[in-house]
Amino acid sequence: IFVEDVDAIRNEEGTRAAIVHGGLLYDNIQVRPRGQSSIWWPKQSLKLDFNSGHHIQFLGDGDAQEELNLQSLYSDKASVRRQLAWDVYEWAGVTASAARPVRLHINGEFHSLATYVEQPDKRMLDRVGLDGEGALYKMYNTCDNAWGGVEKKTREEEDHSDLEQLVLGIQEQDHEALRLFL
Repeated sequence: IFVEDVDAIRNEEGTRAAIVHGGLLYDNIQVRPRGQSSIWWPKQSLKLDFNSGHHIQFLGDGDAQEELNLQSLYSDKASVRRQLAWDVYEWAGVTASAARPVRLHINGEFHSLATYVEQPDKRMLDRVGLDGEGALYKMYNTCDNAWGGVEKKTREEEDHSDLEQLVLGIQEQDHEALRLFL
């Protein structure tokens, strides 16, 4: 990443930057902090938003990505836990975002190690063979509530009744009813 004001990356609004990846230059992209927990870390998580029509081919296969999520490894001194978790999902055959280790340089100097985590969106659903028009939720709870701590990412004009059915189904106390639900 090349950026005029490195401190501007830390602001909620972020700043514009140039990215070099795979021998290609992506100019005037938005770089900003990602998430709340890493905002005060010296090496925080970042979100890179690419310009329309100029998305990055990051995974090496499939569609280009409109956004890159770079999860900081600042709190993981072993630098493997996040990547290992995503790899275990893949090995177990669980549908999940792709994840790759990243060595991040800012203005030509090493900054940090990070984990790229694919944006869970319609493109990801298409990549894994799921219906891109299906219901996709971002959960901020332990799947114990269909309305609080939930952000609907697709089909936003609909209510959360489909998620409510899932929450109620997995909370079923009767073992036979739970077995039939699953």
